[in-house]
Amino acid sequence: WTEQLSEYKERQEKYNLSKKIFSKRSSYSKTDTDATFMHMKDDRMRNGQLKPAYNVQIAVESEYVTGVGIFDDRNDIATLIPMLKNLKEKIGRKYLNVIADSVYESEENHLFLESSKQTPYIKPQTYEKWKKRSFKNDISKR
Repeated sequence: WTEQLSEYKERQEKYNLSKKIFSKRSSYSKTDTDATFMHMKDDRMRNGQLKPAYNVQIAVESEYVTGVGIFDDRNDIATLIPMLKNLKEKIGRKYLNVIADSVYESEENHLFLESSKQTPYIKPQTYEKWKKRSFKNDISKR
């Protein structure tokens, strides 16, 4: 009876720790609690891999690496603002022009850049669709 009770207590402590780690995230790895699960590129057998990983962001200016950020968020979209804030703190200045790929396009990112007087050069997510002839010819999409 007491063995079972101590086993339940041990299990409850384990669940509480998992709940604490999981509270602000959508996933985490049991082998590396700082990592999160991300889809990896297909292997030779074309199997999509889901493995513990980190989202590494690199800031570059004039071909020089000026900052590196490591995030547990799977999406790049949520890393732009923390990365820019971290760079400003470390370097002591903000970038006036921010160039980023379409995965960083969001209203939140644009509003942040606008409020901090930084010019965003972020490719729209629908850019490739806009270039197609079918899109240009369809009057309802203008």
